[in-house]
Amino acid sequence: MAKTFQHSAQLILLFILATLLVACGGEESPNPVSAAEATAPVEIAAEETAVSSPATATLPPPVVPTVTLPPPAIVNNEPTPTAMPTATATPEPVAIYSAADFGTDRNPLTGERMADPSVLERRPLAIKISNNPASYTRPQHGIGQADIVFEHVTETNITRF
Repeated sequence: MAKTFQHSAQLILLFILATLLVACGGEESPNPVSAAEATAPVEIAAEETAVSSPATATLPPPVVPTVTLPPPAIVNNEPTPTAMPTATATPEPVAIYSAADFGTDRNPLTGERMADPSVLERRPLAIKISNNPASYTRPQHGIGQADIVFEHVTETNITRF
């Protein structure tokens, strides 16, 4: 059964390709005319009219198009002034500091000088404050004593503070 289906598919494909090949065949081209026949004078049958005309008339020679060249380019031999380059200031190198350059009395998080360097001995902590009402959680206390406070939006336009 599968081979019958495969043979049927191949026959249909062959029929489609043959149809496309026949459809792509084009019209027959007319017989080519030689250049001698194309330029030969054509005779026109003369009729009797009141105006006298020669018995055989020929067509005028074909008009050959002429090529018109564009006008020549205008060359300007006068020198054009060139802007003189201006001196630019050399940028100063950026100083890269290490922890040793700040000494022992600066806070490494804020860069501020500390009145009491023993405060720098505390461990850094990161704490996220709850956004729930005070009846569910403890109140937000001690924010004023923190070195750095980050505030971010929690829901739409509501912050945690």
